[in-house]
Amino acid sequence: MHWKEKSCKRCGATIRYNDTWDHIPNYCKSCKEKVNTEREEREKKKAAEAAKWLEKPCKQCGKTIRYNIEWTNCPNFCPECKEKFEYEKRQKEKNRREKPCKGCGNIIVYYTDWKNIPSYCKDCKAKFGEERKGKMNNQDEHGSQDYKLRFNYITGKNDFFIGNDNPQRNDGHGHVIIGDDGQVHYVRDLYNPKSKTDRNDAVSYDDGYFFG
Repeated sequence: MHWKEKSCKRCGATIRYNDTWDHIPNYCKSCKEKVNTEREEREKKKAAEAAKWLEKPCKQCGKTIRYNIEWTNCPNFCPECKEKFEYEKRQKEKNRREKPCKGCGNIIVYYTDWKNIPSYCKDCKAKFGEERKGKMNNQDEHGSQDYKLRFNYITGKNDFFIGNDNPQRNDGHGHVIIGDDGQVHYVRDLYNPKSKTDRNDAVSYDDGYFFG
């Protein structure tokens, strides 16, 4: 047996060892305990960090997403799907257009691939809807029941007439039109063909009282 000495790598203290030992110590007894304690702490910390990582499927393709529970925003889509969405978004922006609302002039955002391009903004559409409801509620007050679809024996066709069920040649009649605002209007025509007045003066809107 050959006893020798060496310095502890941590504190420099003298370590006596035998050169026949299979394992020659690098740390003194005190430092070895400290090293082992520190190793255990590192392992615990490593395990705690690993526990923070979870997995879930991508909502689009089902691929596994790894995320950390401490993240503020946990992803719902994998990187590949995110890239796909960004590309589609960029392509969509190429079709983005703007136009003024026909009602109020506010800007309407639309896309060229839409089947129905709006002419009015949401506020104006809501306003038209409220006006339409109001007209429907006020039908009786405005005498809308005077406008009825009746058979015109003079022309042999159905027509909208004002008055009784036996229309005469000079009775007022009407037509249905759709205005620029998208609403249905009843146009009353009281033109007398025997007169020489301007026909436009004899035509008036009843603003959808019959149709709402």
